Amino acid sequence: NSLEQLSINYANEIIQGLLNKMLIEEKVLLYKDEGIPIENMDIVLNKEQIELIEQIFIALDEECMLPRGNSKGFIEKITAKFSDHIHFKTNKLSRDHQFQINHYAGDIHYIVEDFCKKNIDRAHIEIDSFITNHFENGKKIKKTTGKLKINSITNQFRNQLADFIQTISSAELYFIKCIKPNNNEKPMDFDNELVSNQL
Repeated sequence: NSLEQLSINYANEIIQGLLNKMLIEEKVLLYKDEGIPIENMDIVLNKEQIELIEQIFIALDEECMLPRGNSKGFIEKITAKFSDHIHFKTNKLSRDHQFQINHYAGDIHYIVEDFCKKNIDRAHIEIDSFITNHFENGKKIKKTTGKLKINSITNQFRNQLADFIQTISSAELYFIKCIKPNNNEKPMDFDNELVSNQL
């Protein structure tokens, strides 16, 4: 898995957290308000995974800002920073630059090759340069926006996801939960334990 899959899994974690909050916490409060007895429930939230991925994205942006930022520097940075994190694993001796996150849905391995390259939005830098060089007010725009640091893909994605979550949080939500019946991707194969865990 690469940067694209990490971004997708980050969005999944955010949406899973929202689902947990709405469906579990709110129902517990409602039951308590109405005096309905319920057993103690351990509400499983994924705040630690979300914060971990956000910190990984920040470390990636920092590495991309370096003149010679690369995958090796990035994996060294996150290995040093998150080696004690409960949801993060990496093999310090590994040469393939991998790490693993224990997501809400399970463990996922990532290979950081091209993370830095994929994270830099070259198109934005080229457009900014074009405006500055070809339009009269381009220099004014440049002055008002300040020094361009990095317009990373992960930063744009996080901002767009935050806007999306804000929008759907203000609406009445309905969730459709898809249940994975088996890990073999075969028809007519129903794994009771796997389905129970998802429910």
